[in-house]
Amino acid sequence: MDFLFPFTIISILIFVLSFISNKLNFFSIPLFIIGGIALKPYLQTEIQFMPVLAQLGLILLLFYIGFEISPVRYLKSIKKIIYDGGIDLLITFLLPFLIIVLMGFEVRLSLFIAALLYISSSAIDLKIIVDSRFAIFNFAEKAINILLFQDIIISLLIMILPLMMVEFKSDSLFFTLSNVLIFAVFLIILYLLLKFTREILNRSSEETLNLLAFAILMLTSFISDRLINSMVLGAFMGGSIIKATGYRIDIKRSFTPLKDIFSPFFFFFFGLKINFSIQNNLWFLILIVIVLSIATKYIVSYIIYSRKSKNREFTNILFGLLTIRGEFSIILTTVAYEYLSKQNQDIIATISTIVIFVNMVLGLSVIKINQNLLKKNQPQLFEK
Repeated sequence: MDFLFPFTIISILIFVLSFISNKLNFFSIPLFIIGGIALKPYLQTEIQFMPVLAQLGLILLLFYIGFEISPVRYLKSIKKIIYDGGIDLLITFLLPFLIIVLMGFEVRLSLFIAALLYISSSAIDLKIIVDSRFAIFNFAEKAINILLFQDIIISLLIMILPLMMVEFKSDSLFFTLSNVLIFAVFLIILYLLLKFTREILNRSSEETLNLLAFAILMLTSFISDRLINSMVLGAFMGGSIIKATGYRIDIKRSFTPLKDIFSPFFFFFFGLKINFSIQNNLWFLILIVIVLSIATKYIVSYIIYSRKSKNREFTNILFGLLTIRGEFSIILTTVAYEYLSKQNQDIIATISTIVIFVNMVLGLSVIKINQNLLKKNQPQLFEK
């Protein structure tokens, strides 16, 4: 019974926050995080169940992302994707990384900060592009090219971060490389097994196939966690394998409700873990990071679009889309917790929360203002 009371309170709060975000036409991720921060003083002794729900929400989210990211769709516009995405990578990842390192901060901390600044929220951006009917404009193509390239980079980061974080000692490096090799062999065997049994299993009921997908999710997450201390990679690869083997599993219909229910607990639990008791001199770093998160995305928007277009509103909307951070920044921050000291954990969590909130408010405001200007000055663009 002790479990039910805090679970009930948190569930009701998450529902209320989701309802408020829907009414305000604002995305819910920052509100879930703030909800966790607000309730932290009252739930410190009653959150034993939260890590389990949060981890389930995280692996469901990564499983879904792994299924959605298909290499085939990159081949159609590979040159444009590499050009637009490469510029974004240089300016919004490598440049902030070098600046933060030169400021005297640890390489690991600098790497994770640069990564969370680099990744935009593809889920939120694509929803905005569809809902606002931006897909007909060429700036939307630029945004999608960058988001696709970021998908590739985030996939690589999820795969190689466990290896990059190993101390450079011969024994530990050999042990990690061995485990990575074992995990790779396991994935190949799993892929071949599923491929060979596809014709038989595809005749099963929808319930059986959904249970198969969930079992694969849990298996790959467990093996990955045991071998390379990264259940995130396992969940991601589980979704990718299901996609690659061609099973008739409707992931969107079957797993979206689970993702929608449990991923808010992941973001809420992230808020519970944040400790804002940071030394005063680190607020300068936070200020620099916020400036970089905004300035670098505007520079990218100008370079890849504004020079070729005289429409400032289009450039500003592209900037607004790229500025929005969300689920990927939180995922990378959660991964960072496994490899950073307690002090650096507090720093990365605080920076991530502030950057997400500031950039989401700024990005949505810029998009809304410039969309209204376009409708006023060029209404023919939005005529059905």
